[in-house]
Amino acid sequence: MTPFAVGSAVSSAVSGRIVYRMGRTLVIIGLVGALAGLLATDVLLGRHFGQMAGLVTALPLLVAGVGSGMVISPNQTVTLSEVDSAQGGTAAGVQQTAQRIGTALGTATASGLFFGALEAGGYDEAISSGLVVSVCFVAAALVLGITERLVVARRGR
Repeated sequence: MTPFAVGSAVSSAVSGRIVYRMGRTLVIIGLVGALAGLLATDVLLGRHFGQMAGLVTALPLLVAGVGSGMVISPNQTVTLSEVDSAQGGTAAGVQQTAQRIGTALGTATASGLFFGALEAGGYDEAISSGLVVSVCFVAAALVLGITERLVVARRGR
């Protein structure tokens, strides 16, 4: 998981500098990167590399981490930039609460599926189950992000 963490940390810092130029598009690009990295990780782990799994999945986990870092902080920045400053504290509180609830639900779901599959079928199935639910949550966020961009574009016309 170290490549994921490093990628996320570095891209968060870089994304904070370019979010004002790219806006919500940066978040969508990040979601695509996170989705691609997680999917690639699942595919590679399904090929049973054994003790080499960590090395083989380092690059896709780095990609997923870079994508993740391009989502959270830039999304907060863009969202709060669209709120009247008098309502900024309330908006930030609502956003942070929603983010924490989403994180808790995602972690609980992925962990529950992982440990359920671990008991029923073994380690490989457990890893895949946890990754698949993560992929589904990221894909859902991507669909919402794209939908939001299309709605905003339509209103702009």
